[in-house]
Amino acid sequence: MNNNHAHNHEFIGSSKFVNQFGNSHNHRFIGITTSVIKMTNGSHYHKFSTDTDYYKDHFHMLVGQTGEAIEVGEGKHIHFINSRTTLCNGHVHCITFTTLIDNPIEN
Repeated sequence: MNNNHAHNHEFIGSSKFVNQFGNSHNHRFIGITTSVIKMTNGSHYHKFSTDTDYYKDHFHMLVGQTGEAIEVGEGKHIHFINSRTTLCNGHVHCITFTTLIDNPIEN
């Protein structure tokens, strides 16, 4: 895997929220990461920022950074994200997802 080339990753996901009263809802989100940010260990990570979809009367922002590259074979990799949305309408959503592979149409 070449961590030195410039690339981005797509990501897509859905969250769920259930409060102590049993009320629940979810938000969907989609986005593209920034380009490579090199790490001293030879790997890299990316930053991301997106908004969730609008549910009834609110939406959330999702801002953070990925974990380092995780090889998935054939020179491709993904990144793991464990984050949370901004506070809105009295709650946040904890979100766990992975990016899609880098440059999926190249061999």
